[in-house]
Amino acid sequence: MRWVAILLFTAGFWAWLHSVANRNSHRETLNEALTAEDYTAFIQSLENLPDSLQFGDPEGQFPQMLGHAYYTLGTFMLDSVPDPIEIYFKGSASDVAALMAQVDSLAKYEQEGATAGIAPFDSARRVYESLRDFDHLPTRSNALNQIGVIKMAAAQYKSAQLDFRTALEADRTNDAARYNLELVTKLLKTANSQGQPEPSEYARQLKDIAMELVRDQEYAPAYYLLMAGRWHDPTARQFEPLANRIKDIWEIEKKNASQR
Repeated sequence: MRWVAILLFTAGFWAWLHSVANRNSHRETLNEALTAEDYTAFIQSLENLPDSLQFGDPEGQFPQMLGHAYYTLGTFMLDSVPDPIEIYFKGSASDVAALMAQVDSLAKYEQEGATAGIAPFDSARRVYESLRDFDHLPTRSNALNQIGVIKMAAAQYKSAQLDFRTALEADRTNDAARYNLELVTKLLKTANSQGQPEPSEYARQLKDIAMELVRDQEYAPAYYLLMAGRWHDPTARQFEPLANRIKDIWEIEKKNASQR
């Protein structure tokens, strides 16, 4: 099952930008970056808009667009990660090495972020949080849904459930928030004492493969398999502590090997 994010790249944003700018240069720059799916450039262009263009925006078109640009950048990055289980069964040694390098790259990107040293999903959430009490209720509802979606992806299910409920209180017609609330409620029905739902079949298979690799002392592939898998299935995130323990063992083994 997948949660539903609000699509915020709407005609309303372009209409607002055109109405306040009275010129096309900013719109053309943004449109070029968006067409090229260069979300980093799109974000930088948005954040470089003159302050004067950010007024006269009663529906919050600017912050919605900025938040969703960060969110889309994050999902664009993660969607590029291949299925680690498929790599394990069908990939070559070079495919495995490429997956490891991609996990390292994305982990660094999560820490350093697209701009200003802030990670994409953290940046998106920061922008959406600024709309939590926004006067325009549909905008407030959309922002709350997006906050919930980001929390869902991070396996913060109870907190996400509250955000989806609050989104519906702001706008009862928000079908995405309604769907997401139903989804997270179903997931929480299987929750353990830590509030985490039972791992999916995919997540359990991921763990089984990782433990098989550990038994064979293949610590590096086991670690990267689990770390890549958490981006494919939020329920696999609960195995991140296991992945870190495997990494610790791997580091010890490397140190011991270098001293022999």
